[in-house]
Amino acid sequence: MDSIYFYEREKLPVLTDTEIITKVLKTDQFFKHKKSEISSFFKKHQDQKDRADYVKETYNEEYTIFTSDNGTVYGYKTYIEGLLIWLGNFMTHSTEVFYTWSEVQNMYSNLIDSDSFLDKNEQEYEQISFFD
Repeated sequence: MDSIYFYEREKLPVLTDTEIITKVLKTDQFFKHKKSEISSFFKKHQDQKDRADYVKETYNEEYTIFTSDNGTVYGYKTYIEGLLIWLGNFMTHSTEVFYTWSEVQNMYSNLIDSDSFLDKNEQEYEQISFFD
């Protein structure tokens, strides 16, 4: 994981599109832990530092880019201090937001607590797995 997030270019406008931010948090294609595992961990562990450490080690370290169905390009990159999310291609993006791992775990906690992290099929699987 790269050490410090830092840019030598001018500060960019903050990415405020919660749909993009939530998509990054919920797209486990490149994660070391699947969404159901993240949800289970959060339900079993209440300590925020433990959760932040778990989330930090969940993400891959590579620059990761997605293209949505409507052609929107966005991505993320992890750093020791947190997670950078941007809209557009990394080298030419015009908005971005950086969250500490504590902030990232808090966003996961909110999604999980509001039952909006897992889709219906994943919730059913988690309930079955919980009783195994």
